[in-house]
Amino acid sequence: MWLLAGCSSHREADKPAADTSAATDADWSARKLITTNGKIGDIAFTIDLPSGMEQDKTGDPAVNMSWKAADKDYSDKPGVSVSHDSIPPKTLDEAITDAMPDKNDVVSRKEAIDGGFIVTRHTASKGLIYVDVYRTKGDKSLSAGCSQAKNGGLPNFDATKTWLENVCLSVRIQ
Repeated sequence: MWLLAGCSSHREADKPAADTSAATDADWSARKLITTNGKIGDIAFTIDLPSGMEQDKTGDPAVNMSWKAADKDYSDKPGVSVSHDSIPPKTLDEAITDAMPDKNDVVSRKEAIDGGFIVTRHTASKGLIYVDVYRTKGDKSLSAGCSQAKNGGLPNFDATKTWLENVCLSVRIQ
């Protein structure tokens, strides 16, 4: 479950940064990451977001915070969300269940990490990938999720998978 509320600010700029990396519009895996502050209730956190993303303001800021490509057509671009996790997984098996993989998904990564778990899954055709990271610090818990989909398969799939994992793994409870 992803839930995020409160405020967010880019440390380098309040608006999406111009992308000066070698990444193409289709392949975001080389985009520069910008550390961004956020807050859900009383849980302050940071996350490294790719340049060219903006906060999606369509959700309820009291319960959800997410980011999407700052582009009219963002359907095949990555999306990122962070949520308060009121019942965080206590075991890797619980984290896998929370990630809700489809029976046909390939679960390519499932492991314990510092303060939580990571679960990465994708379709066999490599056209859809999801990464879920669960982190707990004291009595505070967050989950971060990244996803990207593209008909015909994601460009540079292995680099995109690693990059999405790094974005989610960057979420840190302050």
